[in-house]
Amino acid sequence: MKRFFNFIKLVFVAPTMFFTRLHSNKLDFEGKFHLTRIWANFILRGLSVRIKVKNANLIPLEDGYTFISNHDSNYDGLLMISANPLDFSFFVKEKTRLPYMTAFLKLIDTIFYSTATIADDLIAMSQKLSQKHNFHLFINDPKEASISSDLLNAAYLSKTAIIPVAIRNAKSIMKFGLNTITVSFCTPLHFEEYGPLSPRDTLTEITKRIENELKEG
Repeated sequence: MKRFFNFIKLVFVAPTMFFTRLHSNKLDFEGKFHLTRIWANFILRGLSVRIKVKNANLIPLEDGYTFISNHDSNYDGLLMISANPLDFSFFVKEKTRLPYMTAFLKLIDTIFYSTATIADDLIAMSQKLSQKHNFHLFINDPKEASISSDLLNAAYLSKTAIIPVAIRNAKSIMKFGLNTITVSFCTPLHFEEYGPLSPRDTLTEITKRIENELKEG
């Protein structure tokens, strides 16, 4: 029911969303991401969502990070766009959708991978990471098991930091009333730490840090 009411609200702003998206191609990446964040915040406010961000001070000063979070809700992409103080692109499966904002995924240079393209896509991601561009990927799918550790190859190739992110209470997003969702940034894994490990062991460590943060509440 809450989803229905929000849809009705968005019907009235859909033309504005469309035209701002259409005319945003003249903007640089920072401008495009800023526009995307504005609309993500608008949608989340309409859903009566309040985001509490924890430990953003753990994010190092430079760019070029792979953020990896748990994924319990279809709205997690919107939550991360709103909560992350840095601009970033997503690295997601080719059929991934973002509620009410799928067109904006392309606007922020999201890399959509498939079984046939993933090797080349990871190389492209690693090159952008080396150029100080940030990415976000999810450690699991709400309906599937955890990701393959191969998705960490871009971080290994670029020797850049990985930052686990714990999203707490995202499943409550469709409950009526004000819902507080916490996005917590965990201690980063720098290449000096995870480089000697196998991708599978690194993924295990990432999962451990996310789970520990979720337990601490």
